[in-house]
Amino acid sequence: MFRIRREQREHFADQARADFEARMAEYFREEWFETFTPLDDAALADWIRRGVDLAFQHGIELEEHVAQLLALLVFVEAEPEPERLDAGFEAALGDSQLEAVGKLVAVVEHVRANAKRDVAPYVFFDELRPIVAEGTELEEREGHEAEVRP
Repeated sequence: MFRIRREQREHFADQARADFEARMAEYFREEWFETFTPLDDAALADWIRRGVDLAFQHGIELEEHVAQLLALLVFVEAEPEPERLDAGFEAALGDSQLEAVGKLVAVVEHVRANAKRDVAPYVFFDELRPIVAEGTELEEREGHEAEVRP
């Protein structure tokens, strides 16, 4: 019988996390160059590591969900530390009644309600996108990726 020891699981988990964090650093450098220009590679890696830690603390563990949380932190220009998040962001993450996607939806709703600019480019996943009526200004705006319903 094939058996994987705890040390092996931990090794592969650490390796997967390091790979994910490296991909996120590359993504942020390419997509949001201006935002992260002031940070050197070590500072960016530290910011991402703290963001991943924050996600894990709140039960957000899938790569796509962690990536979404990191993008929303970029949008609100927040440090990924619970004591530095605004109350609505922290309340959404800390809601024990919600699973990971529910927490992200609550964060997106909070950010949308308080945003001074368009959050749409920072929302990656269909379940987090607003549903808009066909023929509305949102539906017609180029590059907007809301789900459209008649």
